[in-house]
Amino acid sequence: MVTGSVRGPGPEMARGPDAAGAHVVLDGRHPVTLARAAARLWVEGGHDGTAAAFDVTDRDAAEQAPAGPDGVGILVGDVGDRDRRARPSPRPS
Repeated sequence: MVTGSVRGPGPEMARGPDAAGAHVVLDGRHPVTLARAAARLWVEGGHDGTAAAFDVTDRDAAEQAPAGPDGVGILVGDVGDRDRRARPSPRPS
């Protein structure tokens, strides 16, 4: 799973696992831009994966995020802290 995979280094970080044949789950908050990024990656890389539009700072949404066929084996976090919305304190596990 590559979080923040729509802009910046995120799409590039997804290329390696995709090229190696991994089932890559791309994440982004905006479905339209996420779909464009996924289409570019999968057309260029020739593989398929999953695109999941959710906010990784939303714990409930993250817990419901889709995983690959064998779960999430590797998590690549490319989410910066540019989003200045107020966030609740993390809940203990």
